[in-house]
Parts: sequence; structure tokens; C-alpha cells
Amino acid sequence: MLRVLYGYLFFRWLLGVLWLGLFIWALADILGSKKDTLTKVVWVVVCLVFPVVGVIVYLLFGRK
Repeated sequence: MLRVLYGYLFFRWLLGVLWLGLFIWALADILGSKKDTLTKVVWVVVCLVFPVVGVIVYLLFGRK
């Protein structure tokens, strides 16, 4: 039973670390882009207010 619990916790930890890396990468990509300031602010707010969905939407629609 403990192995299942440890496996589950490790899986959640791994997903959290991967998501955090993707989130930081997306914010760095937004801030380093050549977009105008208002567009950058809007994307950063979207990624902060809707962390998982905002990053996915930025990756799908925000990048060229």
C-alpha cells in the first residue's frame, strides 16, 4: 500500500516540477519576445491567473 502511495506522490511531484519548468520557460519567452509591452502584460496576467490553461493557450496561440 505504501508503494502505491509513494508512486502516486512521486508522479505528482514529477508533474509539478515539469509544469513549473514549462511555466518559467513560458514567462521567460513572453518577457524576452519582441511584442509590445501591453501584449506582454496581458500574456503574463493570463499565465498567472490561469496557470495551467494560460501556459497551454500561450504555447498554442501566443507564439509565432
